[in-house]
Amino acid sequence: MIVSICGFNCSGSSAVIHLLKEYDETKIIDFECMILDLPDGIRDLDYCLHAGGGYFREDRAMLRFRKMVHNHRYIQKYSGRKADAITEQYLDKLTAVQWQGRSVYDYIYHDTAEKYLWYLRRLFEKIIYSGTKKRVGFTNRQMRMKAAGQDFYDVTREYMDKLICAFGGDLNKVTVMDQLIPPVNTEKYLKYVNNGKAIIVDRDPRDMYLNLHMGRDCNCVPLTAKEFVEYHKQWWESQETYRDSACVLYIQFEDLIYHYEETVAKIEAFLGLTKHSRKRKIFRPEFSINNTQIFRRVKGYENDIRYIEQELKDYLYPYPEGSIEKLSKEYKFEKTSLWKSGQS
Repeated sequence: MIVSICGFNCSGSSAVIHLLKEYDETKIIDFECMILDLPDGIRDLDYCLHAGGGYFREDRAMLRFRKMVHNHRYIQKYSGRKADAITEQYLDKLTAVQWQGRSVYDYIYHDTAEKYLWYLRRLFEKIIYSGTKKRVGFTNRQMRMKAAGQDFYDVTREYMDKLICAFGGDLNKVTVMDQLIPPVNTEKYLKYVNNGKAIIVDRDPRDMYLNLHMGRDCNCVPLTAKEFVEYHKQWWESQETYRDSACVLYIQFEDLIYHYEETVAKIEAFLGLTKHSRKRKIFRPEFSINNTQIFRRVKGYENDIRYIEQELKDYLYPYPEGSIEKLSKEYKFEKTSLWKSGQS
C-alpha cells in the first residue's frame, strides 16, 4: 500500500508521519514528493497526452516532465540519482516513435540567454545549409510521439512503484509518502499509484495563520488576514466533497492530541495497522499540545485573529473546556523547510 499524508501549509500533516513511524508495518519516505501534482508533473503529463491535437503538445509535455524530474534535487537525492534512468524507461514505454529533430515552437520555451543561443545555432544551420545543402542539426534534440495503444495509467503505476522503491519504499509494507497526493481533488490522483490511499490533515486556521507568520519560506501563501481568509475559503471549499471514503481519510491535527486514542484507532483501521510497537516514542501528544491554541498565547495579532474567527467560524476547532491550562505560556515555532517534515 502507498499512502500519502497530505495537508495544507502548516496544517500539521507531519504529526501523522511521525505517528506512523512508530509502526512495524510502515516504511516512511521522509521528504515532500509532489511529483503527481507539480507543474509539469504526472497530472500535467496525463492531460497533455490525452487532450488531443498535434503531437507537439505530447513531445513538449514529455520533455518538460523529464526536465522537471532531472532538476528536482530531492527526487534526485532520495532516489540515489536513479530517477533519470527510471524516468527515461517510463517515457520510452509511452513513446511510439522518437527521433532527433526540432519543434517549430522550441524557441518559445527558452529563457532569454537560451533563446539567443538557439537563434545563433539556427543561424549557423541556415548558413551551412545554404552553402553545402547539408543539415547539421545544431538545434536538434530528442523528439517523441506517444504510443496510441499504450495504457498510460498502467505504465504510470509501474513507474511510480519503481520510483518509490528507489526512494527506499517497500511495496510489501505501508509505504508512507509526504504530500504525494494533494489535499484537494484527492481521489483523482489515486489512479496514478497502485493500492493508494490518502490521509488529509486539517487544522484550526487561526494557528495555521500564525505559524505561517512565524515560520520561514512561507511566501507561497497569503500573509494578510483578509487574503488568508479568501485563500482558505477557495482551497478548503474545493475539497468539501472529497471527505472520508474507502481510500481517503480526513482528520484534524488537534484530534491527534485531544482525542489521541480515538484518532489513532481510526488511522489504524484505515491502513490496517496492528503493530504499534513504539507508541508515543516519536509522536508525543503531551509535547505536541503546545502546537495548539497558539492564537491564545501569541501577542500582536489580535485584530487578525478576530477577523479570521468572524470569516472562518465553520473551520474553528472546538477545543475542550479547560485545555488551555495544559499549555506552556509562551510559544516558539520551529520549521526547518517546506520540503522536509517538521517537528510534530
